Amino acid sequence: MNKNRNSGQPAPLSRLRRQLLSIATQIRLALVLLVLLGVLPIGGILTYLAYQAQLRESQLLQQERSQVAAGQINNYIDDLQRKLAYLARVRGLSNLPPDIQQNLLEGLSRHNDAYQSVGIVNREGNVVAMVSPYEPAAISNLANEPLFIRAFRQQEDYSGPVEFNPVTRLPTAILAVPIRDQQDRVDGVLFAQINLNFLWFILSQARVGQTGYVYIVDERNFLIARKGVDPRTFQIIDLAGHPLVAHLRNPQLDIYPGLADVPVFGASATISSVGWTLVVELPTAEVYEPIYQMIGIMGIVLLVLTSLAIAAGMLLSRQIALPLRQLTSAATQIREGNLNAQVHIPQDHELGLLASTFNKMTAELRVLIEAVEVERNFVSAILEIAGALVVVLDTRGRIVRFNRACEQLTQLSFAEVQERYIWEVCLHPTTQAQFQSLFENLETTPFPNEYESCWDSKTGETHQLAWSNTALFDDRGKIAYIIGTGLDISDRKQAECALQQAKEAAEIALNNFQTAQTQLIQAEKMSSLGQLVAGVAHEINNPVNFIYGNLTHVRDYTRDLLDLVQTYEQYTPQPHPQILAKIDEIDLDFLKEDLPKILSSMRVGTERIRQIVLSLRNFSRLDEAEMKPVDIHEGIDSTLLILQNRLKAKPDHPGIEVIKNYGNLPLVECYAGQLNQVLMNLLANAIDAVESAMSQSTPDALKVHPPCIQITTTQSDREQIQIAIADNGIGMSDAVQARLFNPFFTTKPVGKGTGLGLSISYQAIVERHRGSLTCWSKLGKGTEFTITIPIHQTPNRQPSEREKAR
Repeated sequence: MNKNRNSGQPAPLSRLRRQLLSIATQIRLALVLLVLLGVLPIGGILTYLAYQAQLRESQLLQQERSQVAAGQINNYIDDLQRKLAYLARVRGLSNLPPDIQQNLLEGLSRHNDAYQSVGIVNREGNVVAMVSPYEPAAISNLANEPLFIRAFRQQEDYSGPVEFNPVTRLPTAILAVPIRDQQDRVDGVLFAQINLNFLWFILSQARVGQTGYVYIVDERNFLIARKGVDPRTFQIIDLAGHPLVAHLRNPQLDIYPGLADVPVFGASATISSVGWTLVVELPTAEVYEPIYQMIGIMGIVLLVLTSLAIAAGMLLSRQIALPLRQLTSAATQIREGNLNAQVHIPQDHELGLLASTFNKMTAELRVLIEAVEVERNFVSAILEIAGALVVVLDTRGRIVRFNRACEQLTQLSFAEVQERYIWEVCLHPTTQAQFQSLFENLETTPFPNEYESCWDSKTGETHQLAWSNTALFDDRGKIAYIIGTGLDISDRKQAECALQQAKEAAEIALNNFQTAQTQLIQAEKMSSLGQLVAGVAHEINNPVNFIYGNLTHVRDYTRDLLDLVQTYEQYTPQPHPQILAKIDEIDLDFLKEDLPKILSSMRVGTERIRQIVLSLRNFSRLDEAEMKPVDIHEGIDSTLLILQNRLKAKPDHPGIEVIKNYGNLPLVECYAGQLNQVLMNLLANAIDAVESAMSQSTPDALKVHPPCIQITTTQSDREQIQIAIADNGIGMSDAVQARLFNPFFTTKPVGKGTGLGLSISYQAIVERHRGSLTCWSKLGKGTEFTITIPIHQTPNRQPSEREKAR
């Protein structure tokens, strides 16, 4: 590959490129870089430290110069203020005789030549005494002057601004202190006009290099003194707009455009007694000159040291580069397939040891490659002849290996599927998403794992496969490949499916058999019960008919006897005493009145017995086993009559009201016995639901919502009638309604229900009468069952899907 890539380049460029990228060149460059990285940073750091030291020294020197000069000026002014304050402490100075005042002032002015004039001001602001070596100027009242306001009224020491004396043409400043009387009250002001010539003397003593200078700025930012300028020709300058003003209050060394508008290193010190600032400025050119000289010397030294280090590095790299070239040449031969290449380095140092080790590794590699080739051929042969499917995938799901079993199953060759995603080649669409998600979450998938999937062949056949996956990891512990081995389980799955279908069919048949058996038993029970009811009804019916038939004759005979007694009483008003006694004994009047009532009550009783017997016969319908036209209302009334005892009021709850909303129904063709059984089941369940609701309600709630069952019959169309039985009981949940017509499903306690009533009712209505039985219910609201059956039964009519629905 390298040969092809380099073949397009000219030979000189290719050789130059190899030389530049060779390890020998890299070692030389590394040694040179190491020398540079060792010498240059150290030299740079030393130079920087020297630069910082020189700047620090200049800063300290500048600060020292400014502080010394400011201290000298401050001490001189403090001495002047102190002597002036000492004289002001004389009690009542402003009220002393003029000659004494004059002597004191002359003594003060002789003490120091700086006192150009000294004077005393009284309480009214008038100068009462003054001494000056010059002709004193006429001074008006000072009551409104700052010196009098500060010293007298505010009782503070006063230091005035610098001004030029109009007589001497020298800069002066006024100092003033308050004078107190014998009662320690401010009684006047002692002031002195100070000659500032001493400032030029002190400034001239300051040494600030060859080009530096010193000056003083007062609190108004006025330049009041400067070294090198004659005080007699000096002019006060306002520096308020000059850029240097922003740097004057900074005690640290600072670089800014100085008084002469050239960059300077400046340092300032405050003269605290008067609030002035002394500034020392040294041009940066004078400060940097020794630094530049030092940097030049260090640069030359570093250059010499770097050259010597580079020369030593080149010699050392040569000793390493030659053996490396031999190793590189031998490695190139091995890469090209020559495993017999050897390296000969006679030295005993590390490179010689590396050469001998390289020769040994080459020999071992030759043996190992031969063994790996044999092993690879062996594994390839096993994979090709193995009956199981073997596929190797990379971490992205692409096919790396595809054995012969996979080719036979999919009818695709390895060349057709190599480097393609497995879900694009042979996976069934139903399992593609599952397989893609497996590789999206590969790092969290546990290995080994087993699963089943479907593969499609080239011809469209689908095969079910059982897979076992194993992961191969690289040296870093990361998944490198996924090896899957699979077996075709299509035949086994088909057999399992057939077995499952057979099992389900057997379970359905067993369930149908159990249901039919239970229904047969229930039908037999109902048949036996019907026969018993019919027999009892028949046995009761004979004597009741005998009694009922003779009651008419008894009534007639009784009426005749009563008429006879009445006729006897009419024609025999005075009967025999024994007859009267017998009349009183039997209470004849009450007998005549009560006997017809007794006979009427007996007739009503026998009528009731005959109705009950008729209801039992109608309910059993043993005489109507075939389908016949039936009066639906008669069947409902018969069922209600049998359940009358459960509808009556009990001590613990009121009676259940039955509301009949009977429509105008024709006779309906049906199996009367089965239909009566359905009505009995539905009405009995309705009574159970209402009784459960009553047990959970209070008496007050029962008065507001009394228990009731509503029976509604209608003719929905010309071919069908409907019977709706609704109650206001506890209702049912959706889950209960879904299983309502399943055999053996019941919500009643054990012993109170078999779970077959509604199932049998459903089959009787749907299968026997080609009708439908539906239910609507809501918890807490009640339940309504609706029976829909045709008026005329068609022999070949099949129930509709709606009628079959539950």
